[in-house]
Amino acid sequence: MFTTNDAESAIQIVFSGGLADGELRERATAYLNSLKASQEGWKFCVERFSPTAFPEVKFWCLQTLHEVVRAYYLQMDAQSQSTIKGALLTWLQRDCTVESAGALPPFLRNKLAQVLVSIVQLEYPAVWPTFFRDLISAAHQGPGLADMLCRVMVAVDEDIISLDIPRREEAKLSMHVKDSMRDRCIGDVAEAWYQLALAHRAARPQLAAFVLATAARYIHWIDIGLVANDRFMPLLLELMESPHSALRAAATDCVIEVVSKRMEPAAKVQLVASLKIVPACASWSRTLAAAVAAAASADGGGGAGGGGGGEGAAAAAMLEDEELISKVAKLLATMAGEVMDALKRVENSVISMQAVGFEVDDEAGSEATAVVDAASRLLEQLTPAVLQAFACGLEAVAMPLVPFINAYVARLKMLARRCWQRTPEARPTHA
Repeated sequence: MFTTNDAESAIQIVFSGGLADGELRERATAYLNSLKASQEGWKFCVERFSPTAFPEVKFWCLQTLHEVVRAYYLQMDAQSQSTIKGALLTWLQRDCTVESAGALPPFLRNKLAQVLVSIVQLEYPAVWPTFFRDLISAAHQGPGLADMLCRVMVAVDEDIISLDIPRREEAKLSMHVKDSMRDRCIGDVAEAWYQLALAHRAARPQLAAFVLATAARYIHWIDIGLVANDRFMPLLLELMESPHSALRAAATDCVIEVVSKRMEPAAKVQLVASLKIVPACASWSRTLAAAVAAAASADGGGGAGGGGGGEGAAAAAMLEDEELISKVAKLLATMAGEVMDALKRVENSVISMQAVGFEVDDEAGSEATAVVDAASRLLEQLTPAVLQAFACGLEAVAMPLVPFINAYVARLKMLARRCWQRTPEARPTHA
């Protein structure tokens, strides 16, 4: 017979690491394994999670419930399934609010989210169709539950959507959940991301950053219009200027994901132009160059030209945030690279059609010309910004920009060859 005291003592022994005697740890592990394998194992977890004061015991309970759900949840009777789900939802509502005296620490919140998601994988949408909408509704009740919405969505991405090497059955479940989310709830989830980032950006910027970091995981497969619209994008551009570094970085990641989303060349060029962020990237490159120059001047002792004092301190502050600098450089590189790719794809498609004898009709030719012209105008604005940023000499900035610069140089060489081939009269003659 398993007793509460024995089980909790065994859990603490197992989690004590090298502090406990090896033989004692082996006996404790064997005891807990037998508890897990018994019919009483999951019931112990449900009953002891709330009363225990030990985080190790709470974690073991959640870990055991996760294993139970994955192993034989579908073979359990409806009452047992309901008991487990009810307990998880109670803990979420009661123990995950920041106002609660017994609020769970982050590692337990993550584990709770993982257990919930393991059930969602099996029950959404057939058995539990309201899960995501219920969670969204709860998220608006306070910052703690907004935080849990993010943790659950991260777990959905990691444990269902983006499995590295899924088994065949897991792959089928993953696709089913993903398709169901796309059809049923992802629009509501995206709206919640917008509302929560907007609501918490000033008072709780770290939470707003978590919301946007979560959103960035999903942008590559959801409808682009859920983020690239006249509400969400202005908010992201605003938050890229936030005084809070994590929020700036998360907003930048979201914009990178928007720009990187796969689409046809005409749509991609139109998207980049509609974001109205190209001038901001050019401004950022100028600011970075000025900061590098001011920092160098300050290091050299200032002087008449020099940027000491407050200016040097501001420059140093900007340069200290290397993660953000690298993210903005990645955004600049992504925008330039995506526009370049769209331009090449349109040009190559026209050339390929002509090479095999197909005529390009007037309408298609006009469309291709419009895309090429728009892409060329964007590159005319982006390329100087890329080169100015690259010239700053910062590795975190230069590395993301190298692929575009290589592609740009290759394009210039290709255009020179085409010009050479088309205008033989311009070639030099040799005596």
